[in-house]
Amino acid sequence: MYQYEKKHIEINGNSYDFEFDIRAVVQYKEKFIVLLGIPFNRTEINNIYCLDAQANLIWQSEDLSTRYPELKNLLPYEQIGIKDDTIFASDFYGRNYKINVDSGKIEGFNIVK
Repeated sequence: MYQYEKKHIEINGNSYDFEFDIRAVVQYKEKFIVLLGIPFNRTEINNIYCLDAQANLIWQSEDLSTRYPELKNLLPYEQIGIKDDTIFASDFYGRNYKINVDSGKIEGFNIVK
């Protein structure tokens, strides 16, 4: 069981606080995938986190600028969904990323036109 408000999440009686407001939480098996809302005046782009059932941080999504240094105008993720142990995340420009739910590593991306 979990609940969240603004920057704070409680999972099974344990809590964790983020720097930014929580936009969405998706529970997947014993993991809680958290998408943070990043203000327009901030440069944070790796805004997906994974917590365990005791609200311990397991991972933060792999650094987009390191993984794809050739991409321009990198933005934070806007939406997330999970299917078959893969997180599907998209940004404002329609770039869709596949992220491993166990490690937070980016497994690929494509651009929707």
